Amino acid sequence: MNNTIDLSKLVEDVTPVLESINFSQDIKENNIDEEHTGYMQRENSYYKGLACIINHFGYTDVCEIGACRGTSAVALARFADKVNSYDVNLGLLFDIKDVRINFKKLNGNLDCLNIDFDWYDFIFVDVDHDGYTEQKIHEVLLKKYKGLVAYDDIFLNDRMKSFWEGITNNKISVPWHDSGFGIVEY
Repeated sequence: MNNTIDLSKLVEDVTPVLESINFSQDIKENNIDEEHTGYMQRENSYYKGLACIINHFGYTDVCEIGACRGTSAVALARFADKVNSYDVNLGLLFDIKDVRINFKKLNGNLDCLNIDFDWYDFIFVDVDHDGYTEQKIHEVLLKKYKGLVAYDDIFLNDRMKSFWEGITNNKISVPWHDSGFGIVEY
């Protein structure tokens, strides 16, 4: 694979900008609870990292797989024009009011493999962390996607570590999350 992005330089460029990101207004507008507010506002949070990557490259159309409460979608939407966030359970969402975010229900974990990934500038994967679903997503992306993808919790358990270690693409792990956060170029 011909690497086109120096991921170490990317992280070097965006890390100092993390401190300037403040989600206070986004948190208030979207009724995000105190626990998640702490995660979003902490110094080296992956939420800030996601926002910085979107801003750095000027990405406009973003895909998130794994909405959970919606906080990552809010972070992605800070600088993106549109975020499509997919999950099997949309019942856990905060009262997200950001009109740039569209939540879409999946019929099962592997239903995400049918997403038209080519349409997106950037993809964030934060699913069940079983390593299997991430591997299946990775295999689809290898065939039909050109761009950056971020994976959350890459060191959470042995299956995720194995998944991460098996990726041969240009990649980097960054210290934006206690259980690991990785960026891969496809």
